[in-house]
Amino acid sequence: SVCVGVSYTGIPHQGGIILFEAETGEIIWSIPSPKQTTWSPIHSKKYNSIFFGSNDGLFYRVELESGKIVWIASFDSKIQSKPALSEDEETIFFWTWNGILSILETKTGREKFKFQTQAAILSIPFVQGERVYFSSLDNNIYAFDYKEGKLVWSYTTLGRIFASPEVKNGMLYCWSNDGSMYVLD
Repeated sequence: SVCVGVSYTGIPHQGGIILFEAETGEIIWSIPSPKQTTWSPIHSKKYNSIFFGSNDGLFYRVELESGKIVWIASFDSKIQSKPALSEDEETIFFWTWNGILSILETKTGREKFKFQTQAAILSIPFVQGERVYFSSLDNNIYAFDYKEGKLVWSYTTLGRIFASPEVKNGMLYCWSNDGSMYVLD
């Protein structure tokens, strides 16, 4: 079996992605990154590709089998986000360090929408239906309609939010640094 892992070279601010054989540890291919990659990539079965960002503000789509870079999108801030895919795998979501949720077409890397918060985002985006849910250090939980490109709602808590929201049975759950678990419908 083959799995995807994050590789750190041990040199400060260096990293990359490697594909290796899980049983033997044999490296199949590797892609160096001029800056550190801090989150694991996400795999799209539909496009047989992985997606990841790095601290140099670059976001990559790489073919899983060959290790060929399909596209690279450039941003003004480092990317320290685990990406999320829409259910149909046509849209990918991640945040940049300057508090922007970025929404790209999975196939081309073209930016569809972006949403600016008032502080950094540290949560992993949660996608359900046509909405992406995320939280921010600005004390807010957000619901964004990524098909229409508009904010559906936001809810302000009494503390910064480091946790990732999750939706189960129509209810959104998210911890805030104020010590409360918020349950929203």
